[in-house]
Amino acid sequence: MVSLDKAVIASYEKHGLKFEIYVDPSLSLEIKKGNKKIEDVSLDDLLAAQEVYKDAPKVKSKKFYKDAPKVERVSDESLIKVFQTTDLAKVVEEIIKHGRVQLTTEQMRELREKIFLEIVDLISRNAINPQTQTPHPPQRIENALREARFAPNILKKAEDQVEEAISKIKSILPISMEKIKIDVFTSLEHGGRLSGALRKYKVLKEEWLSNGYHVVIEMPAGLKNSFFNELNKITKGENKTSVLDQ
Repeated sequence: MVSLDKAVIASYEKHGLKFEIYVDPSLSLEIKKGNKKIEDVSLDDLLAAQEVYKDAPKVKSKKFYKDAPKVERVSDESLIKVFQTTDLAKVVEEIIKHGRVQLTTEQMRELREKIFLEIVDLISRNAINPQTQTPHPPQRIENALREARFAPNILKKAEDQVEEAISKIKSILPISMEKIKIDVFTSLEHGGRLSGALRKYKVLKEEWLSNGYHVVIEMPAGLKNSFFNELNKITKGENKTSVLDQ
């Protein structure tokens, strides 16, 4: 179980009721961003206390466990009213996804730096100097992003912020990222969810056919592998794809 001194409070309010839990900051953000599902993690790793509180005390010591009986827990009636269940895992997932994870300034700084370096890595592996047709070394990319004061969003995946990052440093470095076009076909069953997920890419063509969903998208070449992983998760591997000639 995550220790209380390393946990933060995730808070959610609805119908005039407040729900708060103690969570691991990094793991809860992975769930909030959609990188992990609640069923893929252990509640012992995610929660410091397997309870839902009306107003979680901001206690950062073992004294919490002594005072815990005095802390008011949320009733089953309130859980059912808001979440339609008393299943702790389902309630925790809703609180994290739709509520606010109260990170400390230091935790936010550490997470932002982690994502920042992931973006540097993605750009350095996939972008080139169009003048020389050679890659920029990671340190050059990092220096340019810091000079441009680029601050990543800790609630978004690194790959979803690459284009924004590149736009910030184009005036500092000659840089371009190769684009590819991918033709995708899947069943109507998976089309609705896939259509929503593809909005972060440039959609060149979209068709709802009698026998399935067809779309052509454009993206940085370096995101191809992560895209195919996401596509296979959404469609359960039931898709046909081809990379089109430019």
